[in-house]
Amino acid sequence: MKTREKAEDRLIILWTKIMVFFLVLIHANHSRAQIYYTESGKFTDTTELYPIFRKAYEVRDSLTAKLTHFQLYMLEANGNKYLTVDGLFNMYKWKDRRWVDQYKRNFGGYNNWSTKFVYNNEIYSFGGYGYWRCHGELIRFLWNKKEWEMVAYGDSGPVGTGFVYYTDGKLNVINPVSFTDAYVTQRKHSPSFSIDMKTMKTSDKPFYFQFKTYMVVDRYCFT
Repeated sequence: MKTREKAEDRLIILWTKIMVFFLVLIHANHSRAQIYYTESGKFTDTTELYPIFRKAYEVRDSLTAKLTHFQLYMLEANGNKYLTVDGLFNMYKWKDRRWVDQYKRNFGGYNNWSTKFVYNNEIYSFGGYGYWRCHGELIRFLWNKKEWEMVAYGDSGPVGTGFVYYTDGKLNVINPVSFTDAYVTQRKHSPSFSIDMKTMKTSDKPFYFQFKTYMVVDRYCFT
């Protein structure tokens, strides 16, 4: 009886591993091109959303030769909808029922896993990984020049990137980490901080868990 029970247990474990494998495989396939849409005005009607997303997938398909895993972000600024691609500088504008690229140069690979957000009708990208660096640099898209520009903040310059979120005119960076030349073992950790987007001044950002027991898991950048 015990031998039969052990065999059944092994069979259950085997099927569990198989199911987990397929679930991970399905998740990895879908995560290759997730689309995030952030609305700042009134909700867009579904009849308008359908062609917007359908055309966004066409943009995704046109970039598969450059990237294998990436995210696309839809943002609203100046009453228009824009599409950015993680890891690239492309800035697409929704015009005449299609996405028209506004970026006029051919650079990329600098801001993988960066945080995109809109402040005062300007589109920003903060931090990320690129060119063998994990950094906390802030860049802004210039509508007149149709290219990106670095924005200085704080007194000592960029210190790193971590868990980032934007709210009420402030960009909050939790547990920032940075490294250069891919020396991950020499990564530098800095205190959490907040950027006031109006003044570009930084201030300490205490971050506390409201739990009796917890574990802090660092966010790493991998080459």
